[in-house]
Amino acid sequence: MAAHSMDSSFRFPDLIATPGHPDALPARESGHRLPGNTLGAFRGLGFALLFEAAVAIIGCTGFELWRLLR
Repeated sequence: MAAHSMDSSFRFPDLIATPGHPDALPARESGHRLPGNTLGAFRGLGFALLFEAAVAIIGCTGFELWRLLR
């Protein structure tokens, strides 16, 4: 089974292209942590919990208003 690329009118960027010069790559130090990134993956969890709480508050408020005005 062979894979063939499809001709397209869209121009997609070359996602596997390498930089023209090795010095263009950012330098990385092993074990170096950025000082401003202390939350890491828990930041997304915190935003999700805040969003869920806001939706729950709005939903409960709407239900109580519907029940009161019914």
